[in-house]
Amino acid sequence: MKTDTLTIQVQDTMHELGNIGIGAAATALSSMLRQSIKTSTSTLKPIDHTYLSEETQMQDEVIGILFPFDKNIQGFGLFLLEKEFVEKILNNLAFSHSDFSNLDKESISILQEICSIMTSSYLEAISSETKLNIRIQLPAVSMDMKGSIINDGLSYILQQGQPSYRLDHEFSIENGCINHLMFMLPQECILTIMDALEVKLT
Repeated sequence: MKTDTLTIQVQDTMHELGNIGIGAAATALSSMLRQSIKTSTSTLKPIDHTYLSEETQMQDEVIGILFPFDKNIQGFGLFLLEKEFVEKILNNLAFSHSDFSNLDKESISILQEICSIMTSSYLEAISSETKLNIRIQLPAVSMDMKGSIINDGLSYILQQGQPSYRLDHEFSIENGCINHLMFMLPQECILTIMDALEVKLT
């Protein structure tokens, strides 16, 4: 399933929703840290095994935080947090933390809470636009090579057995390293969103 099987209007609508969502998430992070947050324009891409095989080559160690969500639409939000970003956050909050490769439970809890607030802000913005009910579930946290985390995260959505897409975002603290937030949606969820917004599919 290729992205261009979705109409241009559907793709444009998803891009716009993604921009609204990441804007809300960045505002929430900026308020917590009292620093400016830079974001990228959202991109919509298909999830397939070819993509997975390409991403497994990424060897940088990162923290992955996966947020399932359900109710009117179902999917997953996946954060990929770089070492520099994690250390900036913990230092900014004047929190004494352990080494990045061996973060203690308190450090992980803080990162979970920050990402939970960002995810809530993102999905609340989408919910406000679409009037759909979206519920965030408890996150799963892992520390591994970037490729491995992406592979594990996207495998969840592939198990749904239908064409699926990822809405990708980049964000950073001022001029810091780039982190990623990826929302993974089965095609039926995209169609539900289009129906809620009364966007024509043909």
